[in-house]
Amino acid sequence: MDNLQRFRVFLRFLLLMGLTSAPITYANDQFIINHSESNLDHRYQYTYDLLQLVIDATNADFGQASLEVSDVIMSRNRILRELQDGQTINVIAEASSLEWNTKLIPIKIPIRKGIQGFSVLV
Repeated sequence: MDNLQRFRVFLRFLLLMGLTSAPITYANDQFIINHSESNLDHRYQYTYDLLQLVIDATNADFGQASLEVSDVIMSRNRILRELQDGQTINVIAEASSLEWNTKLIPIKIPIRKGIQGFSVLV
């Protein structure tokens, strides 16, 4: 066996050892949602609870995930900018608009079963 063959065998051995001794890591997805305007504002509570139920139900399929509420109170325009950036918040359940649909990735699921646009006459 010449030196080149020994070197190739040694490199294969190192590669095999490196692959088998590498630690196994799993990513923990982090969903950050918008903060309500005050502690008395419960408009988003349903969507917060629904998202938490989805995360809990899909742990076995997709792994661990966490749900956090941003500590910044934002206007609708700022929410759009922050969603594009993805650092302060990265998911929201909100009525869409043409601008939002072109600048973001909409997932059209009627989680309120159409009741958001329903007007009740009193």
